[in-house]
Amino acid sequence: MRAKKNFLLVKNQRIEQNERLSEKAKARLGKSKADNTLKAYCADWSDFSDWCRYHGERDLPARPETIVNYLNDLADDAKANTVARRVTAISENHMAAGYTGKNNPAKDALVRTAMEAIRREKGTFQQGKAPILMETLYVLADCFGDDIVSLRDRALIFLGFAGAFRRSELVAIQVEHLTFTTQGLVILVPQSKSDQLGRGTEIAVPFPAVHAQPYAQGLAADGQVGGTDREEVRSACGVQPGELRGAQPAPGICDECGTA
Repeated sequence: MRAKKNFLLVKNQRIEQNERLSEKAKARLGKSKADNTLKAYCADWSDFSDWCRYHGERDLPARPETIVNYLNDLADDAKANTVARRVTAISENHMAAGYTGKNNPAKDALVRTAMEAIRREKGTFQQGKAPILMETLYVLADCFGDDIVSLRDRALIFLGFAGAFRRSELVAIQVEHLTFTTQGLVILVPQSKSDQLGRGTEIAVPFPAVHAQPYAQGLAADGQVGGTDREEVRSACGVQPGELRGAQPAPGICDECGTA
């Protein structure tokens, strides 16, 4: 991440030079925002800073009028949600520099009014991606073999579909996050994009009435995946390797949309 010198959300000198703060406290303060959030804010601030330099305006501290003019130029091509995120990035960087409350130009009523006008003009609808349907899921599953890695990958595909998991949530699943019951599988998601503070969420994925799940087959497969022993999981599933071949995936969320 190549940040400008006055992007203070990374290596904030006000924090680094504060002799009353311990090194441990400084390190923890630096983790107040997720890495992806910081990368997005860094790019947003760079765009605003470059615009200010081109127009001969000061970026830190900026004037409310400068921010409004920037937002109106940006709104010619960008969506309202993108414009709103730029305002947030500008505001966060000003707060990191010590411009809080009424001293933060991004909080000025003029900026709020400008954002209301942009939202009213452009709308805030976001076009979603086309979903994967059940027939496509079966085609994807048939692309895998019977080795341990293929079983794992097939399990991840079915589990991701059944539980509507993000990619980051799927790859973070550990054996200790799984609870097998007679009715299905309960998965603990300790932290996610929508749960930055790590309150944790439990996602229930029901089993079909007769067959166990392809993802249970993956978890109960021989050997180790990611260095985790599966003997305990096999016992919890009550199945043996190869026993679940051809099993159908759980209805999951597709029941809700009527596509199962």
